[in-house]
Amino acid sequence: MYWNVHPFYFWNDEGNLVKVSKVSKGDYIFVPYRELKEIKRLGISPKYERLVSIYENKPSKLENSCYFLDPSMLPFIALGVMRSLSAIDPSHYPYYQRRLAEFQTRLDSVVRVGRQLLWNVEIFDLTGFSGCWLRAVSGRSKQIFKAKHEIDGVTPEEFDEIISQIKSNKGVVVYSSNLPKNLLPTLEGVPLKVKFAYPTKEEDFFVYLYEFNLSIWNAYRSANF
Repeated sequence: MYWNVHPFYFWNDEGNLVKVSKVSKGDYIFVPYRELKEIKRLGISPKYERLVSIYENKPSKLENSCYFLDPSMLPFIALGVMRSLSAIDPSHYPYYQRRLAEFQTRLDSVVRVGRQLLWNVEIFDLTGFSGCWLRAVSGRSKQIFKAKHEIDGVTPEEFDEIISQIKSNKGVVVYSSNLPKNLLPTLEGVPLKVKFAYPTKEEDFFVYLYEFNLSIWNAYRSANF
């Protein structure tokens, strides 16, 4: 059996989930977990016969909005995908198992390269969701906000103070389009900054992770070498 896999929803430039494809008759739809409210939000009928949940109940770790950038969480999700696929197509279980091992190997490789580049680089994460990845590759990463809703509640005066402290440490600031517009002028005075971008649906995920690491390294190197 051969599978053509494509996303049903994907991120746009602002980090919002938008529908990017239609479901054809006979397609399987994979969702992370079976929750009626979430399935309906995605515009999927709960009665759809080929609706496959990777997990029957929502894993506690999926409360973390940055799980797609968490190298400790990704193998857990990949294992769930492998189990779901092999349940539908059991004759190819060894193939799916090999691909799972390949996924883990490539992920480990990108993390290792990231550590070689960034382990001693001080990084200040303003995104509220990339902290898991940055902590994995940098021993000096600091997540300023734990979640996006914390950023929305920050006043310009409070943000000025945060940025002043960051500038005194001469670290690299990672921010995203989720940063409220009234806070952006303060960032103009930050010499080392990288705007976080979501992966595109055409992009190899591991290349995306490598280039994320490289963008931070290039910002740091431009001022320190």
